[in-house]
Formats: sequence, C-alpha cells, structure tokens
Amino acid sequence: MKFHSNNNFKRHDMFNGTLWIAGWIDKPLKKLNHDFADHTIPKVKGQFGLVWKGKDGWWFAMCDHLCTYPLWYSEKTNDIFSLWEQARKHDKLSDEVFYAQRDLLYGQMTIGTRTGRQNIKRIQPDHCLDKGTQQRYHNSINCNSDGPPMNKWNEILENAIKTNCSDGDALMLSGGRDSTTIANIAKHLGINLDY
Repeated sequence: MKFHSNNNFKRHDMFNGTLWIAGWIDKPLKKLNHDFADHTIPKVKGQFGLVWKGKDGWWFAMCDHLCTYPLWYSEKTNDIFSLWEQARKHDKLSDEVFYAQRDLLYGQMTIGTRTGRQNIKRIQPDHCLDKGTQQRYHNSINCNSDGPPMNKWNEILENAIKTNCSDGDALMLSGGRDSTTIANIAKHLGINLDY
C-alpha cells in the first residue's frame, strides 16, 4: 500500500507502523496502537480521514460520517489518494458510465464508490477500506448521544439557513428529506430559492 498524502494529513510514526490522520478523533493515538496491533478497525468518532500502514503488512483507510477528508483508492495497485488530482493522474482511463450518470443527474454526484476513472474508487462516508475491501463501520456518530436535544433543532436549522441561504440561491431537490427540509424552512423564512 502506498499513501499519497497532502498538507491536511499529519504523519505519526508508531512502534508498529505509520498513521496519517487529518482532522480530529476522540481517541488518543496511544490507544490506537492496541487496535492496530490486533488488526481491529478502531472505534472512533470525529471529523477525520485516517490511513494506517502496519509493519506487519496490515493496512486500512477510513473516513468519517461526512467524508470531511475524502479518500480515493486504486483497485489495481492499492494506492490511496488524499486528493482527486492525485488519483486522476494515476489512472488515465475515463469511466463513461460515471459521466453518463452524472449527466443524467444534471451534474450532481452520487454517494457510491464510482468515480470518473475506471480503476479509482471513493471511500464512502462511514466506511473503511480494510486491505482493499470496503465496508461500513458505523462508529463515527451515535444518534442517541451526539449533538443537541431534539427541541433545539428547529432553531439550529433556521439559523443555519438564514446564515447560508439568500434569495436566488439554487437548491437541487433530490427527493430526499434533507433538500425538502431546507426548501420548506427557507420558504417559511421568506427566502426565495431557485429549484
């Protein structure tokens, strides 16, 4: 495995391997060493991109629930990339199906692993890549304890929309709950969005 890092990732040389991490996690690095020694995917929360390469050959990469620091990987060479530009240069073969799907969705991207290159895949939110196999790990967010209580969300959403939306801004209505919630709250606040 070869990791193509960028300035967001800080390298930590540990006794049993090398860790690159961008952002923050809720677990001390010393405790991660025990997980890595046992080949266990760490149970961490935070906003992060994380790549581990062990001296014993075990490696993995993981992203948080929002893919705050996205990662891509080559299916053929086990390279992991922290920037799309790195991945795009690594694989010159265009994936025409990806571009057809994007055109069908009017330029919007989907959440799957497919990218604009045939041999490059994206690590999805709340997923890890364990020696080339992508799997969901469900550890980065706990809906029962993370965040403010339910009775505060209306105020939080209204403030976020007042701060980030103004008349004429475009909103893609995907048919999901998020976009329709934003559209309804903006309408309630008197903000005229374009759909």
